[in-house]
Amino acid sequence: MLVLDDIVQLTEVDEFIYHEMLVHLPLLTHSNPHSVYIAGAGDGGILREVLRHPIERVTMVELDDEVTAACEKYMPIAQKAFQDKRVNLLFNDASVVLKNSKEQYDIILVDSTDPIGKGENLFDIQFYKDAEKCLTPDGLIAVQSGSPIFQPNLLRKVVREFQLLFPIVQVYTAVVPTYPGVYWSLTMGSKKFNPKEIDIA
Repeated sequence: MLVLDDIVQLTEVDEFIYHEMLVHLPLLTHSNPHSVYIAGAGDGGILREVLRHPIERVTMVELDDEVTAACEKYMPIAQKAFQDKRVNLLFNDASVVLKNSKEQYDIILVDSTDPIGKGENLFDIQFYKDAEKCLTPDGLIAVQSGSPIFQPNLLRKVVREFQLLFPIVQVYTAVVPTYPGVYWSLTMGSKKFNPKEIDIA
């Protein structure tokens, strides 16, 4: 189990549910993603799932290098993902790096903690605006948007702010037993592709 600031972030038994849902729906929604920006996700689960796709370039920005080091030592769910040559791993504030970035990405994934303390800026509309500018013309962003049961105001805020920036906004959910309320939301903002219209047959 990974606990940060007295809040459970993940457990080995069900981490795959959250990580697969945050990664695979966005990457399958986009027709041909080449580049991904990951904000947070220091445990490596999101990176592991992203690298299952034929991605050419991944920039991952985690605030706390001790999170990554502890997970690699005690709960190595990333497997060999951090050693992959396609990955540029930075330890910094993901919002600052994105704001100053001159690169563009097909997909931005935000695996943040709750919107308190140092994780709060990843829920700020300015961060979403910076993300929109760093996306390619057909790019999309997906974020965890909290518990619909215990954090409905957070979910409404994310949806409302995404609707100001993206023509397509979809909320989807996952059942993650570890998380409060079990029922968890994720929100996607897309410039072009609609997850309801994808054909993966």
